[in-house]
Amino acid sequence: MNRSSHLARMACLVVLFLFASCHGRRPQQPSNDAKQTCAEKMFFDEAVPYCVRGSGSREAADVQVLVDGSGSMVGFDPKLPEIIRWSQHAISTIQNSSITIQKSRICSFREKQGITACAGITGAAPPIASHGNTNLHEAIDSAKDYALTIIVTDGVAATGDQGRGACATGVDAACVARSLVNAIHSNDTNDDHGVWIIPLIAPYEGQFFTEESIPPSSFNSQAAIEKVRSDIQTDCVIQNPKTNDGGKLVYNYKGPRGLLLIVIAKKADIGRSAIQALWDRAEYLNIKQVGTLQNYSGGVAALRPIEIYPGYLNKVRWQSLTDSDQPELSQGTIDVKANIQADKTSLQVNCPAASENKGTFTLTGTDKPAEVAGCVPIRMLPAFSFKLRPTRNEDEPDFSQFLTGFTLPSCSDSTLDLHMACSTQTTRRCSEKPIPVQWVAFMHYGEAADSLKSSTSATAKSINDFSTAHPSTEPHKVTALSLILELFYRQVVSDARSTVLNSFEICKQ
Repeated sequence: MNRSSHLARMACLVVLFLFASCHGRRPQQPSNDAKQTCAEKMFFDEAVPYCVRGSGSREAADVQVLVDGSGSMVGFDPKLPEIIRWSQHAISTIQNSSITIQKSRICSFREKQGITACAGITGAAPPIASHGNTNLHEAIDSAKDYALTIIVTDGVAATGDQGRGACATGVDAACVARSLVNAIHSNDTNDDHGVWIIPLIAPYEGQFFTEESIPPSSFNSQAAIEKVRSDIQTDCVIQNPKTNDGGKLVYNYKGPRGLLLIVIAKKADIGRSAIQALWDRAEYLNIKQVGTLQNYSGGVAALRPIEIYPGYLNKVRWQSLTDSDQPELSQGTIDVKANIQADKTSLQVNCPAASENKGTFTLTGTDKPAEVAGCVPIRMLPAFSFKLRPTRNEDEPDFSQFLTGFTLPSCSDSTLDLHMACSTQTTRRCSEKPIPVQWVAFMHYGEAADSLKSSTSATAKSINDFSTAHPSTEPHKVTALSLILELFYRQVVSDARSTVLNSFEICKQ
């Protein structure tokens, strides 16, 4: 926008203002909400669609499915074959597209036996007869030796008074969190590990271990029944409350109950491909897809997958560049043209030989996947921040001559207001050496931990709604899930993970 047009617009505004004042009215001023103010670190409340890449070379991989065989799972035993078969179908799907399986196993795990009763991934599942205490941390630790691990568990923490390794004092939220950290910080050279969960709900009938020291005389079973009804709107039965040998409250429970599929992968795209295959095959295998606990109506049901680590956003495809309607930010005369091609975008800046010219231009793109099939909506728990940076560090001084800053006017990673500059000092010519620039997303795990404490993001709230610190009164939820993830994030807070969303070149005509 040039200076003359800016002055003309300002003159028109003055005339309109005086005209409205003489007639006792003024032009309506924009409300404070007219322009969004985006936080430096943002959460994405909407699920991000992940689409499986086109078929290419398949990677050799070892895979495993581990099923929690501890006593807290006993009420799920009749439904576990359905969940195992679901996992088998998903692995078979990615076997045909993403990986070539070298070694595979399906096993159960519990404290005294460790990981045991293993069978081949393509054969019949091992029989499950749940009893004893959990060793969930050991199942997670074993993921270091496999490209892909799928764990079926109710996630019960603080089970048993004894343990091994990192959980020597008992399997609690802290030691499970440490195991997850160790799984993604293994000593191999790859730093692209990933962790996902799919929250599940299934009918449960059997003894329920609350792991709380509550005398049966103090336990209000009717209050617990009403809590289940209010959250899931379905009936349940709680009978025969008593204390076990460890002095913890147990009772017979028949009703809906939460459990988890935990997916751990050494390469994030293999993990996401497994998540996509699980989601795609769910309905076919009678695993219902539900949005919330309130939508549950029976059988085995899955809520939307959640990416715990590292965090993912779709690539952005640039579509247009327009002169932003912010005349107050303009100075002098500056013009920017965009040459947008499928494989390369170039921003070409032009200005007169003046000391300084400034203007704001809106670069618009889309983060919608180009694919129409083979996608899965994955909810993101980490927070994100964004940066425009030159691909080469040595280009930073010249890059700063072109770009003085940017904002996200719609709080979207695919629309940028670019605050551009051009002067006699701007010397990088399009005919000589354009500056390659990257649009980068950075993941933030400390903010994810904070959000779990305060439910400041929609995904964190959904996890908190699925988690409980009081299993005796909320038997339908997963014990300490929110705390496990918060502790996990506190330990990976310094991890520097990022992804390049797109790029462009910038230069002077």
